[in-house]
Amino acid sequence: TMMLSARRRINTYQARAKAGEWVKDIGNEIIGSTVGIIGYGCIGRHLAKLLGGFDCRILAYDPFPKRDVMEADGVELVTLEELLRQADAVSIHVPYTEQTHHMINAETLALMKPTAVIVNTARGNIIDEDALYEALKTGQIAGAGLDVFAKEPLPLDCPLLTLENAVITPHVSSQTIESLWNIYKMEIEISSDFFAGIYSPHILNRDYAEHE
Repeated sequence: TMMLSARRRINTYQARAKAGEWVKDIGNEIIGSTVGIIGYGCIGRHLAKLLGGFDCRILAYDPFPKRDVMEADGVELVTLEELLRQADAVSIHVPYTEQTHHMINAETLALMKPTAVIVNTARGNIIDEDALYEALKTGQIAGAGLDVFAKEPLPLDCPLLTLENAVITPHVSSQTIESLWNIYKMEIEISSDFFAGIYSPHILNRDYAEHE
C-alpha cells in the first residue's frame, strides 16, 4: 500500500484535492518496475510474492542470504549499493541492530534514482530521518512511505509531516482485521502443536524444537 501510494503520489493528490486545487501531476507505476527488498526474510519474501502480480523485476539485499530460496523465487541477489542504484521502489525489512542503525543515510540515499521511492515498515532508526527529509524536500528522491519512526508517537513538529511526498502512518502496517486474526490463529496452532508433541512450522527457534 505504501509503495503504491508513494509511486502514484496519492498523498499529493489528496492534499491538493482537499485544498480545492484540481491540479494533476504525473506519478509512476509499480507495474513493470524494479523493486528492491532490503532484508529477504519471511516478510521480504512474502512481499516478493505479492509483487509477482505486478510483473516486477525484484532485487534483494540480505547480509545472510538464502541463495537457493532467492533463486527459487526468481529474485536477484545484489549488494545494497546495487539495489539502491537500480530500484524504482525500495522496501525495508531488516531488524534494528547496531549494524542497521541509519543504514539508509545521506550517502546511501544519494545512490537512489530521483524517481525512486523508499518504504519503511520495519524500525524507524534504520533510516536517518534528517537525511531523508532533505532528500525528499530537495527532490533527490521522489517519495517515501513511513510507518515507523525514531521517536513514537511522532512529534507534531517533525519536519517530515510538512512534506507532500511523504506518506505517513502511525505504526499500523499490521493493523488489519485479517492480519490480527492470522496472528491469533498462529498462536493457537503453535500452542496446540506444542501440547500435542507435533513439530510446528511456525517456531522460529528451531534449535529448541530439535532439542525437544
